[in-house]
Amino acid sequence: MPNQSQIKITEMGAWDFNPDILSAGLKRQGDAVEDLARRLVSRNAVSKAGELPGKQSGKLQKTIKVKMFRNKMGVIITHRLKSDDDRYPFMLAYGTKKLAPREDHIATAMRARRSAIITMLKATTPKTISVKKVAL
Repeated sequence: MPNQSQIKITEMGAWDFNPDILSAGLKRQGDAVEDLARRLVSRNAVSKAGELPGKQSGKLQKTIKVKMFRNKMGVIITHRLKSDDDRYPFMLAYGTKKLAPREDHIATAMRARRSAIITMLKATTPKTISVKKVAL
């Protein structure tokens, strides 16, 4: 006699995965991180070592961009530079012989938005998967 207290899935039918719901949420969160990172470098001042960078020309602020992965399962927030531009954002982050490193404004923005991103992922992930057939 089989044990009657068990629940065993004998067959799991096809399931649908809709990445559009998840990718829309990821894009919104990426845009929010981008906006916050731009606000963090909007202070009109010369920064000191360890501080967030200040704004002089606004070029650093304009290079902060969000790019969606090809598979739409992630976003990257980074500085998008033209090939002829200098690597000023990276010199700020890592420092040079003459310039002490500054605080990473994109990482700071990500830390500030962490709980909102996790909440969005927890809310949208169940909506992206729908199981068509389950047999017990």
